[in-house]
Amino acid sequence: MGKLYVSMNKIPWTNASGLGGVRQQIVYADDVMIQKVEVLNPTYLSFHRHIETQVSFVINGVMEISVEKGTDQFEKFRCSSGDVFYIPPNALHDAKILSPDGASWLSFYSPLRISYKKYAYKLG
Repeated sequence: MGKLYVSMNKIPWTNASGLGGVRQQIVYADDVMIQKVEVLNPTYLSFHRHIETQVSFVINGVMEISVEKGTDQFEKFRCSSGDVFYIPPNALHDAKILSPDGASWLSFYSPLRISYKKYAYKLG
């Protein structure tokens, strides 16, 4: 068995998303992944979807999220520090970062986001 602990301060920042002004630290073990995201300025993270379930905790900043709830049906909500939001598997979603200083959040994915695995630190 590999490492059971790592300090996020030791995880290098990456840009797994490929979006400008976005940086991420990613760690995974077995079939769960955690990602710390920082967006440094107000920006728009365009509509996308992924097969993984996503649950995110907002650390700071304000953002507006739109999530697909059915064919041509979306729920839009505003999140800020301390809020948690859920993105179901395969749901089309986007985010507008509204805070002048950007925003940061922790996202948990299950199963692993395979496209992010090569950027991530492995535990276990």
